[in-house]
Amino acid sequence: MGPREDYRVRPGRVIRTRERFDGRRRYGALMLASHVAHRRVDSAHRGPRTRWGGVRCKLISVVGVSSRELAQRHRNLHRVVGEGDGEEAWLSPALEALVRGDRESLSTFLHTVGSPIGLEATRASCRTHWVVLDANGRPKVKALALRLADEVIHYCVPRSKIEDALAHRDETGSLSKLMRLQREAQELFSRLDNSGEGGELLLYFLMELELGIPQILCKMSLKTNSQMHIHGVDGVHAELLEDERLAVYWGESKVYDSFSTALSACFNSIELYLNDDGAGPLQRDIHLVRDNIDAGNRGVTLALARYFDNDNPESNQLEVRGACLIGFSQSEYRSPFEADSVKVKAAVTELMTDWQSKIGQRIKDKNIAHFHIEVFCVPVPSAQDFRDAMKEALRLQ
Repeated sequence: MGPREDYRVRPGRVIRTRERFDGRRRYGALMLASHVAHRRVDSAHRGPRTRWGGVRCKLISVVGVSSRELAQRHRNLHRVVGEGDGEEAWLSPALEALVRGDRESLSTFLHTVGSPIGLEATRASCRTHWVVLDANGRPKVKALALRLADEVIHYCVPRSKIEDALAHRDETGSLSKLMRLQREAQELFSRLDNSGEGGELLLYFLMELELGIPQILCKMSLKTNSQMHIHGVDGVHAELLEDERLAVYWGESKVYDSFSTALSACFNSIELYLNDDGAGPLQRDIHLVRDNIDAGNRGVTLALARYFDNDNPESNQLEVRGACLIGFSQSEYRSPFEADSVKVKAAVTELMTDWQSKIGQRIKDKNIAHFHIEVFCVPVPSAQDFRDAMKEALRLQ
């Protein structure tokens, strides 16, 4: 296996390559420039400039491979996004590349209890997550809140602004613009006692890290008053399906003391969007996505926006789905596992079965059983303590 081959391109551009990476041929691989720009290259140094596929780039010399040789190899192998052989061929991996975060870090703060369960006579699936307990048996609610607070830039700030701040850091070595974005993101959260924005951030966290489905619209950035909650759905995520349909997930999060209250509130909200025939509140959010979508790359952004434009044929390929988080207080909060830390306790299994049954019934009662819906059940020791921990982590109190 020869040395790894890599290159550096201007942030914000997406290119396709047939080059060899780590000894394997990866045909049609997509590289987001903002990611490639930070990729470490063994024994590399900045080389001369050249143009690949119309994109002005800086080559990187690798041990045993000269810059001139790299330029020759890549000369006819790159195409700018927007050309080529079908939307799915390049858009799907480009969309997948938007997912942020380390999935392994999820298990530090939240247990995944059991396997995803398909709810009977529906197209919904349900996952249960439990706050991890520390070695003294204390639920790590504050640690979870701090971890969620680390995501506020990603959750609240459009990708293009983040890319600009990263480019400024690379050019100047200054973190000032990133720190400013962090401060502005935190200031978007409400100080209201009954704020559910912590649950919305948790739903974002689970969609990205658990399911690998990226957010395509930062609704928090559209707030004009930080003490008012955003109207419409709580989150917008999307993935491209194999038949080139775009599945958009409208997110709803509810965190209450009572499971039944959170369940009712969540599906009362999501039902309005899933059953909308085009004359209701759904159109408002579709227009928001169309006008404010930001993938951090112009080509990807424009390709996604076409699915939300009723004047484009791609809008007929938009499949509406749901993503629901039901958070609630659970008394006598202990580990859900037996002593082996693997087998789920019988009492917890019984609870989960009851929750899943009630969720499935509510979905059928709302006449939304034919929609794909991802449901997250997240019992916490206290819903109010979770809200308070989020405010503390975000320095709102």
